[in-house]
Amino acid sequence: MEPSALTANTNVIWNETVSFDPGDGRTIGSPVDGWTLKYRFRGPANYTIVAGPNGASHTVTLAAAVTNTYAPGDYWWFSYVEKGAERFDYKSGRITIKADPVAATAAFDGRTNAQKMITAIEAMMQGTASREEQSYTINAPGGGGRSLSFFPREDLIKFLQFFQRAREAEVAAENAAAGRGTGRRILTRFTRS
Repeated sequence: MEPSALTANTNVIWNETVSFDPGDGRTIGSPVDGWTLKYRFRGPANYTIVAGPNGASHTVTLAAAVTNTYAPGDYWWFSYVEKGAERFDYKSGRITIKADPVAATAAFDGRTNAQKMITAIEAMMQGTASREEQSYTINAPGGGGRSLSFFPREDLIKFLQFFQRAREAEVAAENAAAGRGTGRRILTRFTRS
């Protein structure tokens, strides 16, 4: 199954079993029958990937030296099978290619947008905001984006509450993905019948 994300400069392997009827009663897609599975990534750059045969399945094997050449960003992929002059579309999806965090030399801030905004708004309210934090932009209703430094305290409080709720949702999603409780309360009411 295709991954939803991959990191540049890492090895990536996935298997795919292709078997479908193109509408003429045949079952196509197996490398045993001579079909080759290919992927086309379209996004900040374009890449073609050819899967290798693995019994009745196809295996995509990308070496770190190959993924290291991939430009980071969001891509749409399209897979198809070929055999001689025949070609059939198979399926499509999205994948995010992430930059190699180990090789990066630029400064790194792994906080989410909600975390950055909470820090900046709190610093504005305390009068300790850096120039960068003061220049953070929020799209205000009825107008374009305005820097934090141009909002009155009442609006900053509303924005802070908004981003705190957004961060709580992020933490709940992270916990759920990791198999932990979301931290949210579930209220139950018992009644007599």
